[in-house]
Amino acid sequence: FCTLLPSHRVRLAEMRVNILHCEQFPHNAGETLQFELNDVDNSFANGLRRVMLAEIPVLGIEAVTIIQNTSVLPDEMIAHRLGLVPLFSAKASRMSFARDCLCGGTGCSGCQINGELHV
Repeated sequence: FCTLLPSHRVRLAEMRVNILHCEQFPHNAGETLQFELNDVDNSFANGLRRVMLAEIPVLGIEAVTIIQNTSVLPDEMIAHRLGLVPLFSAKASRMSFARDCLCGGTGCSGCQINGELHV
């Protein structure tokens, strides 16, 4: 993406997108883009956010088992909030959905990652 940028400023009517920093990592390890939106309405910023989230492969937490909860939040709310957190990983683009996996959704390294969180 960094090589496709003709200039560091894009002007759409009165809206401005300023490219602050663009870096491409060696060996196709990825890219970072830092930008600033000026004088844009919420719908444009939200549309840009949705496109970026849709195009970046992420993993999500599907099942949570809580052993002991001493907080004021119910277990279901904690599990739901954990499920909303996008997890970025280099493996995300190579993983498949459990319903599409060769294991039939029983859980293998191609569709599932197991982890523990001790807090």
